[in-house]
Formats: sequence, structure tokens, C-alpha cells
Amino acid sequence: MKQPRPVLSFLIVATCAVLWPGSANLQAQPPAVTLAKDGKPSLTIYFASPPSAAVPEKKKAKQNPRPLDQAVADLRRVLKQMSGAEFAFQDRFPDSQPKAGLYLGTAKDFPWLDLPKDLDAEEFVLRTTKDSQIVVVAGGETGLSHAIY
Repeated sequence: MKQPRPVLSFLIVATCAVLWPGSANLQAQPPAVTLAKDGKPSLTIYFASPPSAAVPEKKKAKQNPRPLDQAVADLRRVLKQMSGAEFAFQDRFPDSQPKAGLYLGTAKDFPWLDLPKDLDAEEFVLRTTKDSQIVVVAGGETGLSHAIY
């Protein structure tokens, strides 16, 4: 039996969440964000609190594995399969005004956006911004994992 593609599911859910006509607080036409073009990434993936799968091999030995690790490994693998691009992962958000990127974190990690602050651990919100950002906000690591899949 063929396994589903987790990131493809993520992208479909993200598109449906943004385009769903009854969704609250969503724009009529969300900004388009290009993930990759011609086998080259158009953005970087940023983690507010990185899973060990996003951390270089040297640092992994010092960290305990976290439940989000498999989801992040699948995200990396499937993005590469889909686009041919090798995406850079950063273990923290940029210090200055956020740049184009795929951002994963909790509501407190996104002070530049008006997002729900009271998400349960398994809940998540997907948004795109005019600054070519895809924002994945969750109440906890379980919610981030759900959002990726």
C-alpha cells in the first residue's frame, strides 16, 4: 500500500484553510507564496523552537528526540521530492523584520501578526502574508505535527 505524502497533505490543507469561504479572519484572496522554482528553494524554513531533525548532526547527540522530529524529517524529505529543492532550516526566527519563509511556532513567537493566542496543544492555524511568509501556528508540538501532516 502506498503511503500518503505528508507535505502534500499539508499543502492541500493549507490551501483549503486559506480558501475556505466560511473561515473567520481570512482574506478573500490570500497572498500567493512560492515554495520553490526550477529546483531551487524560494524561502527558508524557520523554527521558533527547533526539533532535533532541524539541527545539524553535531548538535543532535546532545538533545533528546522529540515527537515532532519525524514530522520535520518527513517535511524535509517530501519538499525535496516535490520540488527538487534542498530547503535551508534555521533554528530560530530572524532578528529583524521577518523575511520570506515558512515559519513554525506558537502564537507568542509571531508578535508581528494578529493570531489566536489561546490554541489548544493539538490546534493549529495556517496563514500566508503579503511578505511571502507561510505561518504555521500551533498550541504545541502536537499541533505543529498535525499541521505538517
